[in-house]
Amino acid sequence: MTGARRAAVLPLLVAPLLLVACAGGAPAATTAPPASSAPASASPTAAASPTAAPEATWHRFSTESGMASVSIPPTWTVEGGAVASDVGDVEWIWVRNSLQHEMALLAIGNGGDRGGACDDWDGDGTAFVPARIHLVEEVDVTGESLDDGPPAYLYAATVQPAEGDFSFHVGYSTERPEGDRMPCLTYDDVAVPEGYPWVTLGTPSASMGGGLWQVDSFDAGAAYAETEEYAALVDVLRSLRLEAAR
Repeated sequence: MTGARRAAVLPLLVAPLLLVACAGGAPAATTAPPASSAPASASPTAAASPTAAPEATWHRFSTESGMASVSIPPTWTVEGGAVASDVGDVEWIWVRNSLQHEMALLAIGNGGDRGGACDDWDGDGTAFVPARIHLVEEVDVTGESLDDGPPAYLYAATVQPAEGDFSFHVGYSTERPEGDRMPCLTYDDVAVPEGYPWVTLGTPSASMGGGLWQVDSFDAGAAYAETEEYAALVDVLRSLRLEAAR
């Protein structure tokens, strides 16, 4: 996970996604979309030639530039736009389920600043927290218009960011999650080809939805990982494709 800072742009829409391990969360967020003061916004565009989705009835949507896209189930919806700032531009897509709960945020941009800090609550002297990993797989996210990039790892995990506090998360990592711990700050970075804008994709943190991604225990997180909604969410994130700008 990178420790690079992108603070000036990302607090508007991405920062809550980044701090997944610093607050809890369970699937059902009804957080407001990015601030209406954003200089520019627009709906995500349907890809001209949809790639194979997990099911034929799924629909693919891309960011304004066409550089990042995901497929969603027929009853799910998306909302997207762009944020311009003096330190970089960000395009984003919120993915919501049929109940309009915010399930994932896709963002792509240039520049910016990002960071954070964690308490070493378990006293092991590391920037890691206890976790139970439910899924790790390498995903080829590069489309035909791009050269292959480094491995992009999709994962699902229940993490314990503080004593008695558990949250569920699905997202990407540039490093392969292993063992029984995760970094205390999870940035959902997607590994991209050299020179490509940064990309993040994952579930929002619980701080965005009043703890709605929180779970009661590692076992509760494992139980959610057996649900149809979880399977659909994983397929949405697995469908990520990156392309050269249109």
